[in-house]
Amino acid sequence: MLALRHLVSFNKLILVRVRLVLLLFAIASVNIPWRAPSDVRQWEVIHVSYFVRRQGFEEFVSAFEDNEIDGPALLSLNAETLKERLGMTKRRDRACFLSAVQVLRTRSVAS
Repeated sequence: MLALRHLVSFNKLILVRVRLVLLLFAIASVNIPWRAPSDVRQWEVIHVSYFVRRQGFEEFVSAFEDNEIDGPALLSLNAETLKERLGMTKRRDRACFLSAVQVLRTRSVAS
């Protein structure tokens, strides 16, 4: 009887491990923001959203997502678009954000 309990426990442990491995494979196949392509021109909206958050502009993430700003669109942003379409009304915020985008542009050209 004791051996049967150990066998059942062992089978449950294996089942849990199999489920964990399947979950890890599922997670690995998802396009994870922090694994964005090195070329910004290949970024999707989720990568841009992650970038916007990292720059400290959490309040604008939904505007970027609603306007479907992907990598190429991000690189083409200007102060007017940030203000009119994305609601970034403070001049200082726009300047700071565009400075970060300029770094991305420079990096894109270099690659």
